[in-house]
Amino acid sequence: STQTSMIPFTQTPSQTSSRIDPTQLPTLSNSLKEDNVVFYTKKQELPPPAPTPFIAIDEGYSSPRFMKSSLYAVPTTEDLLRNSQIPFSIYIQPFAVLHEVEEQIPLIDMRPSGPTRCVRCHAYHNPTDTFLNGGKSYRCSFCAFINDVPPDSYSPLSPSGQPFDIMNRPELLKGTVEYFATKEYCFRPPTPIHYLFVIEVSQSSILSIIPSVTQAIKQVLANSPQVSYVRIGIITYDTCVHFYDLKSNVKQPQMLVVPDLESMYLPTENIFVNYTDGKLAVDFILDNLPAMFSSSTINKTAFGSALKAAHLALKPTGGKMIVFNQHLPSNGPGSLHTRYINSNSIVTDKEFLLFQPQSCLDKPQFYPEFGKVCAVDNVSVDLFLFPKSFVDVSTLGTLCKLTCGQVYYYEMFSRGRDYLTFYHNLQNNIDRTIGYDAIMRVRCSLGLTVEEYQGSLFVPKDSFDVQLACVDTEKSFNVLIKHDDRIDDKEAVIQCAILYTTAKGERRIRIHTLGLQTTPSLPIVYKNAYIDMILYSIVLSGIIDAREKPLAVVRQNLQEKSINILYGYRKHCVTNASGSHLVLPDSLKLLPLYSQALLKNSLFLSSFGVSPDLRSHLYFLFSGCLPYTPLITFIYPRLYSFYDQVG
Repeated sequence: STQTSMIPFTQTPSQTSSRIDPTQLPTLSNSLKEDNVVFYTKKQELPPPAPTPFIAIDEGYSSPRFMKSSLYAVPTTEDLLRNSQIPFSIYIQPFAVLHEVEEQIPLIDMRPSGPTRCVRCHAYHNPTDTFLNGGKSYRCSFCAFINDVPPDSYSPLSPSGQPFDIMNRPELLKGTVEYFATKEYCFRPPTPIHYLFVIEVSQSSILSIIPSVTQAIKQVLANSPQVSYVRIGIITYDTCVHFYDLKSNVKQPQMLVVPDLESMYLPTENIFVNYTDGKLAVDFILDNLPAMFSSSTINKTAFGSALKAAHLALKPTGGKMIVFNQHLPSNGPGSLHTRYINSNSIVTDKEFLLFQPQSCLDKPQFYPEFGKVCAVDNVSVDLFLFPKSFVDVSTLGTLCKLTCGQVYYYEMFSRGRDYLTFYHNLQNNIDRTIGYDAIMRVRCSLGLTVEEYQGSLFVPKDSFDVQLACVDTEKSFNVLIKHDDRIDDKEAVIQCAILYTTAKGERRIRIHTLGLQTTPSLPIVYKNAYIDMILYSIVLSGIIDAREKPLAVVRQNLQEKSINILYGYRKHCVTNASGSHLVLPDSLKLLPLYSQALLKNSLFLSSFGVSPDLRSHLYFLFSGCLPYTPLITFIYPRLYSFYDQVG
């Protein structure tokens, strides 16, 4: 059985109808712990709720920092899952930052043969596999195929059924491991990461944002721990695209202008330079950029042409273009029209159209198509937007969504108010642990399969692999799982494998493996439901709906999802509750609270005070560009009493 919270209805003398006793309502303060919680990954307990600090001990299942499930007891049949109404999803944050006292991820060198994998399904050898035949073979926990153990990995089995040398085999002990990749995993020679700064230099931006942008870039690069190996390039644009010939021995680089916006080309091979070697040249550009364009009277921008130029420069190696833009694109490829002028189109049945990429004047699907091209070529796009008016975040942000990039939004940028926030955002963007030229695949054990990937990513047609141009410590992905057969095993296993290149240019494979108990009992399913991930899945489904349906319909759907989950529990799991009680499973007792908070949040609030650009920015931000913990806090903010802390 599962624990149940029954909240009684009460009546007051002045009321003839029943109401819920507010003193009996669940509160978040009773569910959180302030101190570090030690979480053992194989203990079959729910992970600590956000934002409870915790220390994870990897016992063979991946830490909840890297992988979480909405269900920690998986229904054995599709009908059982349907009756629960709970979305079954796996949250993956592959590069999450470990707690300072947690054990580092083991780095395994199995070159030249490479990591051991199943011959049939290609899953990576992991602690959930079962050894047979005295240790000479093993049963794959994903497809049940019996594989031969490679001769150089063979070890006799101990009485516990594990190899005698298991303490020297991290891949059989830990749920998260990393391998050096062999040559077969290198599609092109890996190189240190390339950063290309693409900066708008229109008259308005020169007068407002450029001094702050150039100063922040210079400060971040000067203090970055990556400067010894990263390569840096700079492109500027107004109605033309300006390149800079960066040579390590040149103090004053030459500016090369390409006025042909339709047929973009690279006028020099020296677009990138190692920052340590070319510091004088890079700093010269950044110091003099405001003066170089101080007499400009141009306020139109060739945004699309600048993106094409950056893509051409990064295509051979992959990397990141970091774009600083203020205006709506208005010149050359990718030009847009202002489809939002005032608030008359907000809070109407047509508002959702503002969250769809608009058709460009020259090429209807310019941004979605260009984003896919960049994703395939492993070129990530990060946008720093400083708009004074409508800039169509929903259209421009498509580039970030498809290339695993991020949108940063500073409406009516003020140096005094916003500079520190902007500086720290840029610093975090460049200095955080990063992997690029990445491919991700999620595998499920028998009875389960991947239904859909959600987040800032691109899945090519007819492919099982996810293209991730660039992935960092804050990027996360939500994977919807469905049944394709009955589950007969006592354990369901999910594995995420991500092949990537480090910022230093090393090709690696990171493996996360998560085991979940299975059950034919619906009460046990509810008992092991993880509310944080259920809420996260509900939010993502709402964001997807908001781009295709009126906001009123989206809000109603959000409420119905929560109601259906709780109704399913009452219908299938509770037999002795009277109609005068609100019945909640203990694991989901905060779901009504979160659901109501969600409807009052800027993500889905029906209000004239939330502009389309701001709402679009939030949609992109919480679709995988931030970990789930800030999302939970954003939906239900924490309040602290200052006067209790005084003295």
